Amino acid sequence: MGRQTKKKLEFLVKRKKKRMESYYTQSVNEWYVSLLRANFQKHSAGLAALKTREDAVKYQQNVREKIRRHFALPSALPVPTGLSCGAIRHKGYQVEKMIYEIRPGDFVTANIFRPDNPVIPAPAVLFLCGHSQNGKADSTYQTCCAALALNGCIVLTFDPSGQGERQLYTKGAGADMKNRPVWQHNMIARQMDLVGWSYSSWCLYDTVRMLDVLCAMPGVDPRRIGVTGNSGGGNMSAYLTAVDDRPAAVAPSCYLTTWLHNIENELPACAEQIPPGLVGAGCEMSDLIIAAAPRPHLILGQRNDFFDPRGTLETYEKVLRFYELLGEKDKLEYFIGPYSHGYYDSNRAAMYRFFSKHLGFEWRVPEPDESTADAEEKLLCTVTGNVLDFPNAKHPRDFVAEEARRLAEVRKATPWLQRKDTLGRILEVERVKIPYFRVLRVHSLYPTEELYYGRFGLETEDGRLMAILYRPYHIRTCFHPGSNADSITLYIPHRDAVDELHEMGKTASDWYALDMRGVGALTPGSCDTYTGGTGKPEYHETQPEFLNLQDQHGRNAFGYYGYDYHYWSCGIMLGRPYLGGRVRDILAAMKLLAANGVKEIRLVGSGQGVLPAALAALYFKDCKLKTEWLNAPESFDAMMALDVVPWPHSGLVTGLLKYLDLPELYLMTKQQK
Repeated sequence: MGRQTKKKLEFLVKRKKKRMESYYTQSVNEWYVSLLRANFQKHSAGLAALKTREDAVKYQQNVREKIRRHFALPSALPVPTGLSCGAIRHKGYQVEKMIYEIRPGDFVTANIFRPDNPVIPAPAVLFLCGHSQNGKADSTYQTCCAALALNGCIVLTFDPSGQGERQLYTKGAGADMKNRPVWQHNMIARQMDLVGWSYSSWCLYDTVRMLDVLCAMPGVDPRRIGVTGNSGGGNMSAYLTAVDDRPAAVAPSCYLTTWLHNIENELPACAEQIPPGLVGAGCEMSDLIIAAAPRPHLILGQRNDFFDPRGTLETYEKVLRFYELLGEKDKLEYFIGPYSHGYYDSNRAAMYRFFSKHLGFEWRVPEPDESTADAEEKLLCTVTGNVLDFPNAKHPRDFVAEEARRLAEVRKATPWLQRKDTLGRILEVERVKIPYFRVLRVHSLYPTEELYYGRFGLETEDGRLMAILYRPYHIRTCFHPGSNADSITLYIPHRDAVDELHEMGKTASDWYALDMRGVGALTPGSCDTYTGGTGKPEYHETQPEFLNLQDQHGRNAFGYYGYDYHYWSCGIMLGRPYLGGRVRDILAAMKLLAANGVKEIRLVGSGQGVLPAALAALYFKDCKLKTEWLNAPESFDAMMALDVVPWPHSGLVTGLLKYLDLPELYLMTKQQK
């Protein structure tokens, strides 16, 4: 065996061994499970304590206020006017093709299924699409709308943001997101998060505006409006009923379960399904329906759905007891179909019966065969197939960029210390104490080099090990993090502390490194990001290579539906940014070192480790501090104009641009030397 071949094989063995050693892969997930369980138990106890109708009314008033405050929708606006783009005749009904402008430059493509000779004023249904890449043109959705129209309902359906004729990314750096609604939704959510906007609120606004259109439509009885949809459409149905009093009957399908089940089951949900701050406010999914009680609701699910039907039943039972307190239990119904995720025939039949009963029409005409649905091209409202090709069209990121420019001016007018204090409260830096640490077994990854790593598990969250501090040694015994050093370096890695120290040749014992939560040995083993049944990790050929980081398990660390995104979304629901936890991990490590007598810390951050390290540096006061940033992002303001944000969800703090941008952050940490 040649020397080079032997060396290469040794390297591969070391890498393989490192990747197999994933010691705390569930730390992050179980931390969030504990928070959601505590919320669920408190929420359940609160509902159980309701004994009278008066108790229920008071609870409902409180939860309605919470939900509407967190979605923060604008007040009533003029009804959008529509542009007719033609119609398609069918036996018994016609499909009208329409375009509405719901924000200046933001166009919505829609279809109206209008029955022949309806009884005026007619009942109407707002049909909300799930994550079909062709939006309103999905054949199952067309079948639902046609069936309702054949039985006398006027039905409005439209393309959600990122779907159908409203796709957001089709070329350039975002080309590989074309026809992938979830990827598109989760990308634009990154940009919105930095200015403090919520993509769920953005999409809910679209839904409210289209309800405005339906209620004002000639021939529609605004007192008999039904709302339904599946998956993402079921999600928007539940949101809409919680914030708007106009729907008379609502049937969300394949969405309602509990947020606790989603987190326990390691189930990422699309960005519009992440309600900002509601879990932190003490809510659960059942509150979305409770807020609208006692209006008629049909909770629909499937036996083999990834939205756990056990949670669907729990939610139904909670809501049923609430309806009983109001004396209206007959207005709540529940149906679980025998299939997997989807609006299958049995669920549709339950929905038809429900609307017939509560919207006051007779069901006479059977559902048409799905094969009669129109081809997508026939339903197009635009010439090119995308509203963004209009000369005056605006992409959602254009709105975000405008807000970023406005916030830049606000920052100039707001004193730095005021902004710093507010950001510190969001990051919860006041919670950081000198952590208890566990002395873990010494790492022996490179025994041929006589290089070992002392490992100290830091309990940075209520007795939970969420970070690991490393110290290189050339002996096997390293059971103390060191004390009374004049100066040490603390390295915050991009992907893995030990690997990166070794790659840089930093083996002296005055170099420490930290795997913060979600990184290195704490890389989550949850939310597998192998997609599409290919057996290959998610890879984006057209996007910045930064976003294709491969983790120790061979997965894309920043996958659009992976753990990085998932735990960011947990932070959104709790109103406690995931990045804030990383900042606290770093602060805790520095406090521990300072408490052991270190007089000066040189803090070095690399890649995704830069932002949490720089934010931690802002609030560290325990000893002298120097900073250095490697491969650092330059400006979030500049990212607002890019098609694809070259930065992961876990590196975001909601509304960060209200308080600072990166150049100012780097300047302030440099001045804190």
